[in-house]
Amino acid sequence: MVFMPLMTTHGSKAGSVGAMSLLDPDKEQDWCDNVLLEYEFALCLLEAFPLSFKIMPILAGAPDERGYTTFDFNLVNNLADVPSEKTKLQLSLHCSKYRVPLTEQASKRSIRETVKSICKHQGIQMWTLGSSSIAADCAAERMLLTARKVRQRLAMGKRVESKAWSAPTGLLLSRGALMKSKMPSGMQRASN
Repeated sequence: MVFMPLMTTHGSKAGSVGAMSLLDPDKEQDWCDNVLLEYEFALCLLEAFPLSFKIMPILAGAPDERGYTTFDFNLVNNLADVPSEKTKLQLSLHCSKYRVPLTEQASKRSIRETVKSICKHQGIQMWTLGSSSIAADCAAERMLLTARKVRQRLAMGKRVESKAWSAPTGLLLSRGALMKSKMPSGMQRASN
């Protein structure tokens, strides 16, 4: 299983990460942010299944005439350094539903820590790949290669987790999906 979130910053309050800057529980600005929930759940899955689950973020700034601008890593440092209680409530429900352990550390992880944890994983930096169409082709190839490696590792029997877990079926991102500027992030499952 490979989680490939499209992490975008389009100014200080837009894009998947930029919009999260509006979430500030200390200022009574709290709601269940679905993107944050996806990130939180992916980190729980990684903790539970470290050999069969991989996180590979796709990072991009706003598209422009040369391709994509740089992802604004500084924006991540401006995110609230407290948990979103409403998002954590939904995380708890998801973990319970799919029988994924929710550690105490995960239940206390702040919004900023969550996004930083996803960004720590080696991913795809769209601004380094050229024009939008070339970048999309390169990114799609890297995603498929990563998904195949995870699948091969499982097929080789290095370790198959025995914990019961059933994920909703997802689709591997295609080049066409990458071309859309507002592609939703989410659980992506290799089915080939």
